[in-house]
Amino acid sequence: MGGEQALYAMIVVGLGWQKAALLSHAREAVSRSLHSVGIKAPDYIAVPAFKRGDALPQEVACMWGAGVLWVEEADLKQMQPFCQTFSATVGSHVGVASVAEACALAGAGDGAHLRLPRQVFCGVTCAVAEGEKK
Repeated sequence: MGGEQALYAMIVVGLGWQKAALLSHAREAVSRSLHSVGIKAPDYIAVPAFKRGDALPQEVACMWGAGVLWVEEADLKQMQPFCQTFSATVGSHVGVASVAEACALAGAGDGAHLRLPRQVFCGVTCAVAEGEKK
């Protein structure tokens, strides 16, 4: 294997939520999404940086022992062409029409692909992306 490192799948859940969303709903949305793609736990929960100050992402991540990645607006915008679902309403409020998918893809890095497009549950959206890690 002459200096090559093995590549392993990295799973990132992108998360978006309305102000009124409950932690229990966020946990359920992530749990359902992971279950639907046959994944037990993500490596990271990726969330938009404009939601900094909200404790919800860290509390969701703790349930699976995952880290939290804060995705900056420029990265969200860069990922829009690779997203599968869009919301004009969300776009008019936050400047990007796909938050959860963009967060998942940005968090999973170069060569990432969606394993699960945006899922909606009680004011929470989440998407699952897979990338490579060394």
